[in-house]
Amino acid sequence: MNVFYLESGSLKVGRVLKEMGTSLQVQSQFGKQVKVKANHVFIFFDGTSPDDFFNNAQEIAKTIDPDLLWEAFDGSESIYSIVAKAFFGQSITQVQEASVLTVLFDHPTHFYKKGQGNFKPANAEALKAAKISLEVKKQRELLLARHVEQLCEYVMPTEFGDSLPRLLYGPDKNQLEDCLLYTSDAADE
Repeated sequence: MNVFYLESGSLKVGRVLKEMGTSLQVQSQFGKQVKVKANHVFIFFDGTSPDDFFNNAQEIAKTIDPDLLWEAFDGSESIYSIVAKAFFGQSITQVQEASVLTVLFDHPTHFYKKGQGNFKPANAEALKAAKISLEVKKQRELLLARHVEQLCEYVMPTEFGDSLPRLLYGPDKNQLEDCLLYTSDAADE
């Protein structure tokens, strides 16, 4: 028998070696033997190897749009298996169920964890704000990468021109261009 379980905040698969009351002795997909509480196990499965099950679940999870899954919730807290049935239909496989659970765990901006296997969708305003924040972060990372590339080529980014004295004499850790100075200083040490 194999299991799809939660350990240290991440989803894993393994083969059950021994059942011990409220816990299981499991050999993880990486060969390590761990003790897993029975209530941390989401899916028991047979027939496929744990690695194949996990890889198939990951592949299906990549095709699931979290916004579309968010709409599958009725707005209230629900268990992952009910959401999976609402998303895929009543006849779903365990791999599809595991893939929905993976998406729920991987998108904390869309879904809030509310206990073992229960999730609540973020309200529309919070989701919109989180998406805006993620987009700003992405744009900032792209700008930072461009600045780093230019500095590595010994070219001064044009955005640094007006703030050069401040960069040299009074850097502010909250400014993007100043972060480059602190990053390079830490790398030199």
